[in-house]
Amino acid sequence: MSSPSLRLVRLAPDPLGLYVRAGRLDQRDLQTFISSGSAAFNGVVFEAKRVAQQKELLTLVLERGLDAVLDPQTQAMATLGGYAKGMDSLPWSKKRAHSLNDLASRFQQRQLVEDIAKFAVLHGFTQVITPTHLISGPDDPWLAIDIACANALRSALERNGAGHIQLHYSLALSYEAFRTLPKRLAVLDHLRSAMVDGLWLNIQGCGSDSSPTAVTRYSDAATDFHALGVP
Repeated sequence: MSSPSLRLVRLAPDPLGLYVRAGRLDQRDLQTFISSGSAAFNGVVFEAKRVAQQKELLTLVLERGLDAVLDPQTQAMATLGGYAKGMDSLPWSKKRAHSLNDLASRFQQRQLVEDIAKFAVLHGFTQVITPTHLISGPDDPWLAIDIACANALRSALERNGAGHIQLHYSLALSYEAFRTLPKRLAVLDHLRSAMVDGLWLNIQGCGSDSSPTAVTRYSDAATDFHALGVP
């Protein structure tokens, strides 16, 4: 008796995660879009300084089963041009741009993440972007601090009964370091110790106005980070 023919089925890849950032002026448009039931994305990213003004949108996002992602805005907080007066009211704000000295010790790092964890739990966020900063490469002193803070934030959430909240590591890296293989792999090696659920790439100088060559290099370089085993 002949064997039935076998059909090879190609496994479908995991869909790309799509998140929308809630800006200063688009809250009403986002609410309308989500309420219409046609929101084909995973979640909404809320900048910490706007959470109080976007409470209605945050409530709607949670009601519709989308992820509400807290961005503590530490990347902006560490630059003179990025820090804004609107951040003064945040518990982890220094009312000025952050410096390396502000997070040099374990005590300072734990204080930062404890404030972020309590803020995330208070407002019901389902995901948090770990506090990171723009780095120039694997030897940048911010990198070790950021990884330590990511792991400390995991512990802080567990202490606050919110171990279910997922963490995303936002790697803010210069394009020069990102496209240079030895530097990229060295950064990747450091990131293996970060206890996070996802990696977001924020490459300085690589955006919507990038050349086709830059986009191709970005795509090729990003492939290496799959070695971390996280989305």
